[in-house]
Amino acid sequence: MVAFAAQGKGKGRDMNNIQCYSRKEYGHIAANCGKKFCNYSISTTPSTAAEPVVLTPEMVQQMIVSAFFALGLQGNDIASSQFWLVDSAASNHMTNLSSMLKNVRKYQGSTEIQIANGSNIPITKVGDFTPSFKNIFVSPKLSTKLISVGA
Repeated sequence: MVAFAAQGKGKGRDMNNIQCYSRKEYGHIAANCGKKFCNYSISTTPSTAAEPVVLTPEMVQQMIVSAFFALGLQGNDIASSQFWLVDSAASNHMTNLSSMLKNVRKYQGSTEIQIANGSNIPITKVGDFTPSFKNIFVSPKLSTKLISVGA
């Protein structure tokens, strides 16, 4: 016997003689089946809520290594360059040391670097670190080296 309870989950009605269509058990209908493996108890309505993305420290580390590799930086190149900070607000790659760059030339433009406190510092030179990591701004007044990742 297949039955449908009109009063939500069989409240107010004797369900002892009602048989679950899926599990053939008595006491409930398939729509109210509590068994995990019962196909009739699984909602077929697609979820519209996005699942949150969880990144582990290992995943973030791998993403950073992949980014450095894409820029041509690996192994001793990274170690010899000390620390580069990844900055999503930086408009360009920047350093305070021209000695670490190749093909260094005088900066010909008029753009300045606006730092966190709102003041501007001059760009004095431009150089390349690797064939794919080029046109890095040099400003001796910078306190650190920055890799631009969002501009």
